[in-house]
Amino acid sequence: MKKLIYLCSILVVIIFSSCGPTAVVVRQQPVAPVYAIPLAPSRAHVWVEGAWVGSRRNGYSYRKGYYTIPPRGRSYYTPGRWVKGRNGYYWQNGRW
Repeated sequence: MKKLIYLCSILVVIIFSSCGPTAVVVRQQPVAPVYAIPLAPSRAHVWVEGAWVGSRRNGYSYRKGYYTIPPRGRSYYTPGRWVKGRNGYYWQNGRW
């Protein structure tokens, strides 16, 4: 019984120690590339700003913006932004 409790406690420690923060932190905010925004396909489409996609190996890479139809009628998109944390900056994704 003691061995079972010991093994379960080790398993719990391993599981929770692997659940760290998922944000990639950088010391300086990258600069977004400049590009022309194309014309909207229709009046129903909304422009979604480009976003930074994090990767633990390569830091961040930029994904260009795009047009889309809002998921719910008159909903609006809040663009992503850089947030200053303790160790540097991390990207907070945009949302509807």
